[in-house]
Amino acid sequence: MRCLGLFELDAVGPAIPGPYRYQILTFTGQVYEAEYPLPAEPPEKPDDPEPEQGSIAWRNLQDYETYLCALAHEETRAKAVEDWLNNCAAYILENCLEDPARLVEPEDYEAVYAAATVPRLRMDDIGTALSQVYRAEFAGRGILEALLSLEPGEGKVDAVALWENQLLNSLGLVTSEDEAEYAQLPIMDRARKLAAFKLSDWLGSLEADRIHREAKRSG
Repeated sequence: MRCLGLFELDAVGPAIPGPYRYQILTFTGQVYEAEYPLPAEPPEKPDDPEPEQGSIAWRNLQDYETYLCALAHEETRAKAVEDWLNNCAAYILENCLEDPARLVEPEDYEAVYAAATVPRLRMDDIGTALSQVYRAEFAGRGILEALLSLEPGEGKVDAVALWENQLLNSLGLVTSEDEAEYAQLPIMDRARKLAAFKLSDWLGSLEADRIHREAKRSG
């Protein structure tokens, strides 16, 4: 039986939308985007479908319509996740097994999927390695906590996947065989190696940001 590569299932579609985001207008007239958390209790539907703009009824209608948009987005997102999981299952059966017909019971499928896939490295795993192995912090905060609090730019990226690919490249692990061997390492060993590889860069970025903010305050 073949084990998948670290990022092999990333190419299996469809793309999964991120959380619903909406625009917020501040009292100063600035507009910014924020992630919308679905409330436990949905807002009530306003009685007036065309309230006066700027009124309380108008704001309530805006809140209700935002909720409906977020709800529709979550339904689309859940369907994409379901389709992706089904596509992953089909991909594993097609590419990792010589005789899929031998699978009969649900437990058989579960065992195959577990054996074929490699756990994804998470921010929490890296954070644990930073704190427990390297005792790393910045200004009394965890390294990742401090790093993620930096002012974001316009770009978006799966940071953990990027960092681990950078680590693989730096180690010269460029073939599928190299990657498969690396993937057999325990998850915390992967986290420890990645943290060691990136820690100096992260500390440098945090220090540069500190100096920049201090210069803005003083000048």
